[in-house]
Amino acid sequence: MKKLILMTLVVLIAMTASALESKTIAVNGSTREYLQYVPQGIEEGQPLLISCHGSGQGPDFQANYMKIENVCDTARFITVFPKGKNLQWDITGNSDIDFILALIDKMHEEYKIDRGRVYLSGFSMGGMLTYHAMTKIADKIAA
Repeated sequence: MKKLILMTLVVLIAMTASALESKTIAVNGSTREYLQYVPQGIEEGQPLLISCHGSGQGPDFQANYMKIENVCDTARFITVFPKGKNLQWDITGNSDIDFILALIDKMHEEYKIDRGRVYLSGFSMGGMLTYHAMTKIADKIAA
């Protein structure tokens, strides 16, 4: 009987655990997509990591590649995986810079993230976007 209760409890906890959520946000008249992972019971004032996929890959690839959920749960931070238009990033203009800024604002509005601890990373072309962002919005990104 104890084993049955324990197994039921484990299943219930697993079913209520946070998971990647697919979301959209309006940016400059366009609907942009992203995945987010928010640890259950996240407190206000926690960091945000924005992780950008490579060319042709998409946010699901980036999320599966990183498998960061356990780290988010332990270290208490939110991770967002934005989706580039046509799975590409605007690394010369402002359309994706505006997208990143909108995501920061949205995460602050919804979860009261610490705006002083916003981190941006990327793989391949997502890394190029990260570098581009550093030339445009370095005051908004901690690292």
